[in-house]
Formats: sequence, structure tokens, C-alpha cells
Amino acid sequence: MDAKKLVSTMEKLIAGFDEKLLLNISWNGKLPVTDNVEVEFNEEKIMEFLKRVNLELISLELINRKINFPGLITNFKDKGSFLKLLKDNLEEGFWEQFALKQKVKKEILALHFLILRRKMLRELSNAIQNNQSNHQTCPTCGTLPGFAAITPTGERILFCLECQTQWRYYRLGCPKCGNKFHEDFIEIHPEGKEETPYFGEVCKKCGSYLKTKKLKSNEEKINPNLEDVESLFLDYLIPKKINY
Repeated sequence: MDAKKLVSTMEKLIAGFDEKLLLNISWNGKLPVTDNVEVEFNEEKIMEFLKRVNLELISLELINRKINFPGLITNFKDKGSFLKLLKDNLEEGFWEQFALKQKVKKEILALHFLILRRKMLRELSNAIQNNQSNHQTCPTCGTLPGFAAITPTGERILFCLECQTQWRYYRLGCPKCGNKFHEDFIEIHPEGKEETPYFGEVCKKCGSYLKTKKLKSNEEKINPNLEDVESLFLDYLIPKKINY
């Protein structure tokens, strides 16, 4: 399965499903939002969304049969909760018994709920307006940033790949370890691809890196999940360059 096709299809599905899955959201103002929020879940729309996800995965030939979501949701609510799913992606072993009953691979079943989680997190991010800057992790869900962008004016923006929250961060600073010593950062650019806007920014202190895109204008809007796939070549290049 082509990664670009899968991510593109899922992003279109998430963006195109306009019905609300989250209702009556109440937040006490503390971060990350997911740890400090109360919300009601629209189970009817959640069921409808999961069915659409299922049909899309069938069309992509990742799965060849429909899943019985009414029964699955009942079992899911007994063992976990939508609120727990909103806060984290649940442990891998959580899906094994459900996958066995549905006669599908646990990875496929977990993928349905990963997509559901991202849909709910993006609704939450859109509903809660916060202008936090310089957070090492996502203000909405607490996840480390998965992509970054640099504007023509030199402003650095971090993106969460889970909920697509974006926030400003130090131009030279590592969101993983907090290091801000300028000499500890190097940029990795692909050879022979001078026209590409992508490069990697590496922290020599902790060894982490963040794929980054140079924006053409301050108004340019990007989908970080699609950009993450477009820049996959950096995930192969950077470890070789810095001898991981």
C-alpha cells in the first residue's frame, strides 16, 4: 500500500466528515487540553464515522470485509472509553481480543480507532482556542511535534501530527530535550534536490531531529500529515548522515 495514497485518503475522510463527534466541551484552561477537558461523545456519529473509515479501508484493499461496529462499540465501552482514547492511543494489547472476535488483524482494527482519535482530537483543537507558544509538546494532546515549518520572516511553527495543533517555538531549540544552545543544531539538506523546501534540523545533544519545510509565504497553509509523507526521504537520509 502506497503511504501517500493511504494518508491522503484518510486526511480527506477526516476533513470531509462535517458532523460533530464531540459535544458540550468544557475545559478548565490547563494544558494539555486532553487531560483537563470534559466532553460528551456523539455515539451515533462516531458509529457512522467508523463505518465510513471501514469502507475506505476496503476500497484501499487493506481489509476485505465489513466490521460489526455496534457490537464492537459495546465491547469497547466496557473495556475502555472514548475519553481514554482521546487522551492516548491505548496499549497495543487492548485490541487483541476485539480483533479475534472480528476476525481481522489487530493492526487494522487499531487503525480504525487511530483515525477516529485523530478526528476527535482535531475537533477538540478547533473548539479550544489557545495561543500558547514555546511548548515542547502539543498544547492540545501533549504529543511531541512531528513536523515544523519556517516562515519567510524566520518564525518557526511546530505541528502535531495527531490533532494538527500548531504553535510557535524557538527558532533554534529542541522540543524533545529543551536544548537551546545554538551550536548544538545542524541542518541536513538532501543532495541533488536543491529545489526541495524540506530539510532536517538535528539536535546534537539528544540526537533527535525534526523535519522542516521552508514556506513560500507567511500565509501558506500546510497539512502536516501530508507534508510528513512527502518528506519521508529525510527519514532515510538523516540517520545515515548523523550515524544513528
